[in-house]
Amino acid sequence: MIENFFQELFAAYERQKAYHDERVKNGDYFNVFNVLRLSSNETRTHSAFIAELLNPYGTHGMGNFFLRKFISHMQIRNLQLDLSKAYIEVERVIGDIDENYDNGGRIDIIVEDGKKAIIIENKIYAQDQYKQLVRYNNYAKGNFADYRLLYLTLNKDSASEASTQDNKSQLLPNEDYFPITYREDIIDWLEDCIDELSSNIVRVIIQQYIDLLKQLTYQMEENNIVLDVLKKDENLACTLEVLKNAGAWKESLWNEFADILKEKVEGKGWILRNNGIGDISVYTNENAEYYINMTKAGGGTFIGITSETPQEPKECLSCLSWPESGWPFGWKFLERGYQHFLPLSDWNSWEYLFPENRNDFIDYLMQEITTIMKDAMIAGINI
Repeated sequence: MIENFFQELFAAYERQKAYHDERVKNGDYFNVFNVLRLSSNETRTHSAFIAELLNPYGTHGMGNFFLRKFISHMQIRNLQLDLSKAYIEVERVIGDIDENYDNGGRIDIIVEDGKKAIIIENKIYAQDQYKQLVRYNNYAKGNFADYRLLYLTLNKDSASEASTQDNKSQLLPNEDYFPITYREDIIDWLEDCIDELSSNIVRVIIQQYIDLLKQLTYQMEENNIVLDVLKKDENLACTLEVLKNAGAWKESLWNEFADILKEKVEGKGWILRNNGIGDISVYTNENAEYYINMTKAGGGTFIGITSETPQEPKECLSCLSWPESGWPFGWKFLERGYQHFLPLSDWNSWEYLFPENRNDFIDYLMQEITTIMKDAMIAGINI
């Protein structure tokens, strides 16, 4: 059974790869959001784009068309928002967060007519903040006669207890707030809208955004070729066994890569510390005050100079950017397509660790580390 499973899986992989390569040739993967490296930016991409569509005075020129469709799809028609007075705002500041965390913060998207409101908390990869929905709910109760609080995630997660637990009670999903998803609700809304659009430009951009959402929620058409093999009844046991070993496989692949990189670093007389998948530190001696760190976050993977204890921003090195607390001499995203190396759930970036790719990636990292190390030593930084 296992031998047949892997033969079938390999054949499906070959078909899927051929399909993917053909789409690459046709330019089907050209996507403005990916090109501009905005695919997972909650505020600059997703909140801004959705809010622009919901805005009756938006540049799409469709009036309240998108807002009407949104209200219908999210099943909040009984709110009876006055569309003629609808006002949309992104990142609305509702005051400083007070000492009890009951008030204040920034609302990702708000649609209001002065009396009623739709409040959207948008989560792509970011974690909930402490009492976040409690604060937004308190703001809504104090400012509107009626409202709906929507919690938007990739795959219909309910908000955490930390976000919804008040001193006296807890906000409940589908009662006090309503979980909605990019995977279903937002894609369904946009696909319902797209056939009725009069502007070809707006249609093309929205289709690109839909494609981006399908990419983020693993719904690209090509994925079904291998998926159909994995979910066959006779293959379920083998598929489960593969998934059970995924964590160990990732750790092993990363450690093999880190060991090779460590040899290169030690060849320069430096020290490399493997902090776990996607995270390394490089320094010259055990007593160094600062060290070079490569690490990952939701937006991608970056490299810079940090320390064990937070330091205030200092003069930025010429090879870096954005000095800030925790990165006193600056940091920058990796370049040349490596920026999205292991940003949270991006499985595609694991290919950088495969034997046929990792030497190029290691050479690139060594160039970056060497440049930062050289500039740091010239600047007299104890690294």
